[in-house]
Amino acid sequence: MWGRGGPGWVEGDAAALVRVVRILLDNAIKHTDAGARVSVSVGDDDGFVALRVADNGPGIPLAEQERVFERFARVDKARARSQGSSGLGLAIARALVRRHGGSIELASVPGDGATFTVRLPRGG
Repeated sequence: MWGRGGPGWVEGDAAALVRVVRILLDNAIKHTDAGARVSVSVGDDDGFVALRVADNGPGIPLAEQERVFERFARVDKARARSQGSSGLGLAIARALVRRHGGSIELASVPGDGATFTVRLPRGG
């Protein structure tokens, strides 16, 4: 996906993996205010390729963090509805990542942004 031999080389369905990246970027942009930062990084993580999408937005309440991967889940229902969100994006991303033998995790401190990390097996 990112160039054979580099730290970001994985094998898989390119369209599905691009969809995962788009979902994560879309969520980061939707859930941060104007002027906020969204960063993307790719690197090695214990033999896996790790893709991190981080923002410095409002973060996700601890009680909602596991729920964000469920179908139709929305942390801020009013805001999500006004932005056209169905609450399916992260559930789809998790399913696609798992189909590739990987995992997706969330680290968030309310008031201090959110980081989604996708770990995929390194390609040959």
